[in-house]
Amino acid sequence: MKILFTSLIFVILSFHGFGQEVYITKTGEKYHKGTCQYVSKSKILKELKDVIDYYDACKVCKPPVAIVTDVKKSPEKKPTYVPAKKTAPTKSRSTSVQCSGKTQAGARCKRMTTNSNGRCYQH
Repeated sequence: MKILFTSLIFVILSFHGFGQEVYITKTGEKYHKGTCQYVSKSKILKELKDVIDYYDACKVCKPPVAIVTDVKKSPEKKPTYVPAKKTAPTKSRSTSVQCSGKTQAGARCKRMTTNSNGRCYQH
């Protein structure tokens, strides 16, 4: 009797979409499990039924795939994520300088370096 009861609960919960939450990324075209390596930076939680028509399943983490038989896929484009206005990233650029080391002949080294001590990899 217990086996029948637990089987019945499992079947009911699986039809109601229990545990059918997946993650998408801001720029990706696939949906993932929460533990997938590809959603470590940007995770957007979605219901599987909302993304199944627009995204493909990840081949690495193998998230659940719903079998949809009575609903046709809409020919609409995939929804796009529009992030907030981004400013240009500011990179700290270090300028190259001529190496301050001396060669064996006594002349100044001609290599360029960005090292803070002013010397190239050989000096």
